[in-house]
Order: sequence, then structure tokens, then C-alpha cells
Amino acid sequence: MAYPILMLLIGSVLITVLMIGVVPKVTAIFASLDRALPWYTSLLIFVSQSFASPVSHGLLFGALVGAGAFLLTHRPVEPVRAGVVSVTPKKPSKSGAMAALLVGGFVAILELVFRAESLKFLLSLLPGLLLGAGVGSFIAWLRTEKGRLARDTLILNLPIFGSLFQMIAVARFASTLASLLASGVQLLRAMDIVRAVIGNAALEKVIEEAATAIREGESIAEPLKRSKRFPPIVTHMIAVGEKSGQLEQMLEAVATSYESTVEIRITALTSILEPLMIVIMGGAVGFIAFAILMPLIQMNDFNQ
Repeated sequence: MAYPILMLLIGSVLITVLMIGVVPKVTAIFASLDRALPWYTSLLIFVSQSFASPVSHGLLFGALVGAGAFLLTHRPVEPVRAGVVSVTPKKPSKSGAMAALLVGGFVAILELVFRAESLKFLLSLLPGLLLGAGVGSFIAWLRTEKGRLARDTLILNLPIFGSLFQMIAVARFASTLASLLASGVQLLRAMDIVRAVIGNAALEKVIEEAATAIREGESIAEPLKRSKRFPPIVTHMIAVGEKSGQLEQMLEAVATSYESTVEIRITALTSILEPLMIVIMGGAVGFIAFAILMPLIQMNDFNQ
């Protein structure tokens, strides 16, 4: 998955440089012409001007400063559950928020010093700050217990990727629980440890409810089956392992099967994403070249 992400980053930087540094210089010659431009060239010029406008800069850097300031000062308070391993998310890091403040402030100073249209930049800072504060508050909410639960539930319900994240979590659950039980850790203690390392708040809640049910005398498989978050084949194999006294072996089999399935699925997704990213980035660069060259070709034909 690293290669498509790297392509996306490089392509985004390349397109941004073209839109800000190259397109305005090339399309400046169109302004002196008394001719109507094609719609795609007009669209390209509008997008390029939007990228380079002081209003866009004010919104962007106001948002950086607002989000950084909010995250720097906000500290969510989470309840600590007694008797179990705490899974409270870490406090927001000061380094990221401070970096946002420094970058936003530095670029704001440069904008005010070197640009003639600094008034537009200043006027757009306020909505940018409000936008950044809203983004920062949303990020801070995602770090709370309710926010993590809502986010991870949404992740599990995503098309294509939701099932992949579910398989990763199930494989982690099965392999960790199998290792702990094989090492002699008691079941309830093992369930608490697994809940802390599974990495998905929705499944953490399921495991916590399963541990409560186990304390009341139920089996492991039943509460997992009721949650409908674990695939039926997994709960069936766990039930068989409990009845036959081979729970560790069944969990290891589930972990091995799901880990191999996850690897195959990731390989398939990567093989699809690579050409898709090439087509998207190539199409964007091709559109820019087409929108610039076509008016020039048309002018040449008109002069002849």
C-alpha cells in the first residue's frame, strides 16, 4: 500500500506546483487576447487563480493556526474503567499542534510582507480560524471514547475496506488470545488484554461485553455471535474449540486463515490501486496540458 500512497503524494505536489507556478505564467498570454477561451481552459485558469489567491492562503493558514491552537489547548478527559486494562487514547501531542501554529504564523507573516493584497488575506483569516477550530474540535472529539466508537463503527461499515479492517482485527484478536491462553493467562485477564490491543473501539466494546457475559457463566462464542461483529465461521470454530478443549488450537487456526486472507486482499487492492493512481494522475496532468495547448493551437490555425 505504500507505493500508491507515495504516488498520490508525488502527484499532488506536482499538480500543485503546476497550478501555482506554471499555469499562471502560461495562461497570462490569454488575458491580452480578445477571444473567448474554451470552457476547460477557463476552468483551469479559475482553479489556478483560486490556488494562488490571498483569500485561499488566508483560509488555509487560518485553518492551520486555528486547528493547532485548539489541539494545543484541548485535553479530553476520559473515564477510567476499574478492574480492566485502560484503553484511554493518549492526549493530543503538542508537537503537531505547535508545528501547525508555527507554519501558519510564518507563512502569514510572509504573506503580509511580500503581497500587495494583504487586506484580502487578513479578511480571510477569521473564517479560516473558525474553520480550523471546527476541524480541531472534531479531531479532539474523535479522540474521546464516543468519537472513537463512532469512527471505528463507520470504518467497519465501509464498502470493500470495512471487511478488510474487520479481518485484521479478528486475526489480531485470535492470535493474541491464543498466545495468552497458551502461556497460562486466565481467560478473563486475557480478554482484557486483547481488548486493549485490538485497535478498534467497536470491537473493544464487543469484547468487553463478552468478558462480562463470561463472568456470568456464558461461553466465549455466544456473546461474540450475538454482537454480529465477528464472522459466523469464527464464532463457530471458537464454540467447537471450547467444547473439545482445543480453544487455543482453534484460535491459532482462525488467526492463520485470516492473516493469509488479509495478505491476499491487500495484494489485490494494491494491484488495483497502482494503475488507478497512474490513470488519475496522468489524467490530471493531461487535462492541464490539453487546456493550455488547445487555445495555442487554435490561435495558430486562426492566424494562418
